[in-house]
Formats: sequence, C-alpha cells, structure tokens
Amino acid sequence: MITDIFDRDQVAAHVVSHPERFCRVPAVLAAQWAYLKLRRGQPVRFDRLGEPAYLIDRPEASPLAVDLAERSPRISAAVARRKAQFLPPEQWPTP
Repeated sequence: MITDIFDRDQVAAHVVSHPERFCRVPAVLAAQWAYLKLRRGQPVRFDRLGEPAYLIDRPEASPLAVDLAERSPRISAAVARRKAQFLPPEQWPTP
C-alpha cells in the first residue's frame, strides 16, 4: 500500500508489480520500469530492447456489464412506453 503519494519509488514499484491494472497504458509500465532500473544504477538502452515477449490481455468485461449493455435498450424502451401511457395523445411518441 502506498503510504506517501509523493514517494516515487513506491508508486513505481506498485505500477510494475501490478501490470494487470496498467495494461491499457504500456508507456506507464515502461516509464516506471525504467525509473526503477535507473535507481538501481542499471542503464536502460531503449534502442536495444526488442518487442515484448508476451502480451497482457485486457481484462474481460464482467458478465454483469455485458448483461446490462444487452438489456439497457429494452429497459429504456419499456420505460418510455410506460411513461407514454400517462401523456396526452398529442405527445405520444411515434413508433
């Protein structure tokens, strides 16, 4: 747990040790990794680094989020139909 938000060493260690949380922005991982290497006195030569040997997949959407995305249009349409029952005829939505 990060105790001091301004302690860059702790922030960098947290980012590097939790790649699944930062997989959407690989540059953040690379920058924090390079920072930690330089703090240890190890040079970083980006021109000699190859492509990553592995890929971090994005986390899958939760089943609840998928279900909500599928149901949302139907729920909105049902609510609109229900609300239309209480409107005067001139304000009824056209199908």
